[in-house]
Amino acid sequence: MFAGKDKREAELEDFWNRWKKEVFTFCRMFLADGGLAEEATCVALVTFTRQGDVPGHSVSIPPDLMRCALQTAQEIADGSPPSPGTISRLDRAVQRLPRIQRAIVIMRRLHMDWEGMALATGLSARAAREVWVCGVIRLAELLRHDFSKEHSS
Repeated sequence: MFAGKDKREAELEDFWNRWKKEVFTFCRMFLADGGLAEEATCVALVTFTRQGDVPGHSVSIPPDLMRCALQTAQEIADGSPPSPGTISRLDRAVQRLPRIQRAIVIMRRLHMDWEGMALATGLSARAAREVWVCGVIRLAELLRHDFSKEHSS
């Protein structure tokens, strides 16, 4: 009986160690706040692991885990916007993207495949690609605008 529990604990620990960096990176970029990202990462991992069995040694981050991370980050973002003076130009630009674009751009930055992003966001793979393209174009526009604004003074 205890051997099964020890095995489950070892599987959970392996899973957390494997994916916590990617989940934290997503949450950090989505929220632009390391402290809030740490909280979101823990909540997302706990929520995901409570849903059932953790996947074995998957090569890419599980889409359901990213769905939990996205939902948690959105809930946290609704309650506490980042302080504009403490984030970089890129982080500020990413924060100004619509949430679904922000999520897709960040997931793609983490090398998540299109099908995984589709599952995590509820979009089709094609729609995820389209949202990503629009997000990257918008991000470039925001960065150009911010750069010219900062250097015109």
